[in-house]
Amino acid sequence: MNKWRGLLVASVLLVMMACGDDPGGLSASRPSPTTSEAAITPAEKPADYKGLWRLIEGTGPEGDVPIVKGWEITGHINDKAIYGDTGCNYYASPVTIEGGHLSFTGGGYRNEMGCSGPAPEDSYLAALYASTAIGRNGDLLVLSGPESRLVFKRTSPPPIRAIIDRRWQLEKVVATHPQPHKLSLRGELSLHKGGTFEGFAGCKQFSGNWIVEGDRILNTQTSYRGRCSQRELKLVAAVIDALGDGFTAQVNADRLTIFAARSRDRLLYRAFL
Repeated sequence: MNKWRGLLVASVLLVMMACGDDPGGLSASRPSPTTSEAAITPAEKPADYKGLWRLIEGTGPEGDVPIVKGWEITGHINDKAIYGDTGCNYYASPVTIEGGHLSFTGGGYRNEMGCSGPAPEDSYLAALYASTAIGRNGDLLVLSGPESRLVFKRTSPPPIRAIIDRRWQLEKVVATHPQPHKLSLRGELSLHKGGTFEGFAGCKQFSGNWIVEGDRILNTQTSYRGRCSQRELKLVAAVIDALGDGFTAQVNADRLTIFAARSRDRLLYRAFL
């Protein structure tokens, strides 16, 4: 699983926004003032900040943090650190939280893998490290400072109980690259209570381990088997990418829809009777 990808200068995105262009899915929508400017108060205990949060609005020393579809920015807070996804790379930094005060107590870390899309990580990290206060309002978390304000929303867990220990048959792949199209492809998927999974897509079999992080199901270890021609590999690429990069899911009776994390691709499954 190649989850974290490298650096893209956020100022390019901001210039494109100013010119009225939409760089590959850049969302122009922002939360309403009643949402982002809601009264924020310090939590009673640091444990109230724990969990996975997704950025919905941000601004900092380098300007606004663009919210880009498919390149979500997350922050996972525990007792000693904040870590997550910049939309392109993995980052982590030790923190100390006392009441409503936030301080970064050591050097931050991020890997630097090559990005394949617009990821505004520089503007986000600049705003993050400029933050000195932390507070909550319901399912909103706000990190702020003299020059920064980051608004996150708590993620909801996926419907794991409705997914695990069932055998799902792939009915359709709704792909969006290079243009929207539908693929009919043989495939199966099974997730098990013990944290393992297996399945196949066309010519490729796969198996591994899964965990839940926030609203996503992540594959922590995946192995593949099977020989495929170049044409076959192109057909199964959307399935492998969607399952291997973390995904969200929706269950409606005997239908399972998997939404890819890094694109608008969807996998449509039906439960075996």
